[in-house]
Amino acid sequence: MEEKEIWKTIPLPEFNGYYEASTLGRIRSVDRVVEIKSNGKNYKKFLKGKILSNTVSTNGYPVIGVEHKTYKVHRLIALTFIDNIENKPEVSHINGIKTDNRVINLVWVTRCENMTHYRGVLNNVHANRRRLSKEQVQEIMLDNRSLRTIAKDYNVSYQFISLIKNGKTYKDLTENIGK
Repeated sequence: MEEKEIWKTIPLPEFNGYYEASTLGRIRSVDRVVEIKSNGKNYKKFLKGKILSNTVSTNGYPVIGVEHKTYKVHRLIALTFIDNIENKPEVSHINGIKTDNRVINLVWVTRCENMTHYRGVLNNVHANRRRLSKEQVQEIMLDNRSLRTIAKDYNVSYQFISLIKNGKTYKDLTENIGK
């Protein structure tokens, strides 16, 4: 069954009501008219809303840039859709996949809860390591498909494939592949 996408205004004052988050983890700008000053005159310009493309930060989280500031997408989604009645400071990805920013995959947590969850994800990664043969790791290194597709084929996590491809695990088997 396909999830229905619901859009809601991001409740941060600096966004001026110009940006919305979706339950499927996307961010968009809305149609709006802005004033532009040029050659001493003021002009009004219509800006068509659009889905914002995100980049992935060095620590693996999708981020967007708005008004010269960078925002983590998962935090914007949580701020918009998930009540934080206990005022917890962090947002965790339930399935451990940093790029899965759907509302159903996010939860407000304390730092301690987040670290405990992260250790659980790492333990899962180590359990996955014991499941792959030398040949499978070498196949993964040479596979040019998306990380998610590869992970699905080998029945391991997306993060685990990323660790292999980036030489963070199975380093002894991957050092000279593809060179």
